[in-house]
Amino acid sequence: MAADCRVARLDPDTPTEWFEVVFSKVFVKRVPSKTAMSWGFVHRGQKVQVESALAVDSEGDLWVELTATELRRCCPDVLLGLRGGGAEARGFCLVDGAAIGLGRLLLGPLPVGM
Repeated sequence: MAADCRVARLDPDTPTEWFEVVFSKVFVKRVPSKTAMSWGFVHRGQKVQVESALAVDSEGDLWVELTATELRRCCPDVLLGLRGGGAEARGFCLVDGAAIGLGRLLLGPLPVGM
């Protein structure tokens, strides 16, 4: 994770959570930074499994980290080890793009069973 990021837990008793993509396309970044390289996209309506900790970047924006399984499902290049992917690869999605004029990108954590 980028050195200037902090982490906040959503629920310390739950290792993973689910979020729904509510914007047309949301970048999956290699680190929680708007200027970082991307692995790919997730699309509106998609539900993504994320770690229960949120990353907070140097500008105060919140990011979710996709679980390893979710990252490989959403971004096949990671699974194939392409473009720097591999077992240690991580992927992050910005939760709210209001600071860059986009509005809410992800909704969650979703209630259990949704």
